[in-house]
Amino acid sequence: MPQAEALGLGREQRKEGGEVKTASWHSILSSVHHNETRCNTGNNIEPENRRSGTGGKPLCRECAAL
Repeated sequence: MPQAEALGLGREQRKEGGEVKTASWHSILSSVHHNETRCNTGNNIEPENRRSGTGGKPLCRECAAL
């Protein structure tokens, strides 16, 4: 995804079933991390609040469901 690449999220990995996973990211203002490029919540994080990695936070329910 262009947005994911622009934010330095790394390479996407397509798994069986069409799932799209990428390097994890999180918001400094949230209690969860994201790893699914189709996650609306993860994609709405403002760039200044976005960080790479899990931040030691659990996976977002929306990412887990996708």
